[in-house]
Amino acid sequence: MKRKNKIAVFDIDGTIFRETLIIELMKSLIYHKVFPRKAKKEIEGEYFAWVNQKGTYQAYIDEVLRVYNKYIKGCKNKDVIRVLRKDVIPYFKDRIYVYTTNLVKKLRKTHILVSISGSPQEAVTEYNRYLKFDAAFGTVFEVTSKGKYTGKIILDAAKKKDKILKDFIEQNNLSLEGSWGIGDSHVDIGFLEMVEHPIVFNPDLDLYKVARRKKWKIVVEKKDTIYRIK
Repeated sequence: MKRKNKIAVFDIDGTIFRETLIIELMKSLIYHKVFPRKAKKEIEGEYFAWVNQKGTYQAYIDEVLRVYNKYIKGCKNKDVIRVLRKDVIPYFKDRIYVYTTNLVKKLRKTHILVSISGSPQEAVTEYNRYLKFDAAFGTVFEVTSKGKYTGKIILDAAKKKDKILKDFIEQNNLSLEGSWGIGDSHVDIGFLEMVEHPIVFNPDLDLYKVARRKKWKIVVEKKDTIYRIK
C-alpha cells in the first residue's frame, strides 16, 4: 500500500463536534462530584453574558478553561478518564456536523488526518477512539507520577496549533503539499495559513474577517442546510 504523505488538519470543537469537549467534561465532573458544585457558579457570569449578547463566546471559553484548571489541581487522572468513558463520549460522540464528517471520510482515503483542539488531551484522546484520526492533540495538564493533576498547563494547544502542526510535519517527514485545514475560530488562523486548502467553517467574527480578506472558502452549516459564503 502506498504511504500517505499528504496531511489534513481539523479543529474539533465547533468544527467536527457540535458541542465543546471541555464544557461537557466539566459539567460531568461536577455531576460526579469530582469538581465542587461552586465551579458551575463561577462560569455562569460569562455564560449568561455570552447568551445575552453582552459578552463573547471566547470570553466564556477562557473562563471555563480558567475554572477547569483551578479545580483539576489535586484531582486524579483516572477519575477524569472514568467520567469521559462513562458519560461524556458515549453520550455526545454522535453530535457531529454533516459537512466536516463527510470531508473527513473523503480525505481519510488520501491524507493523514490530524486533529488539534484546545480541550484537554484526555478528552481529545478518548473522543479520538471514535473519530479514529491518525493523531490527536489537545491541551496538556501536568500529572504527577501518582496520577494527580498539579494545576500546571504544559501545553496550551489552542494558542499553539500552528506549532503543533509544524512539529508533527517535521517529526514525520511530511510536507504541506496538497494539505487541507478546517477550523471555526480565530485560534485556528495559524494553521489555516499554513495549508494549501483552508476551509473556514461556521466562523467567529475574527476568523470571518481574515477569511474574507484572504479569500478562503467559507462554509456554514445551519440546521439541515449547508451553504458557502462567496
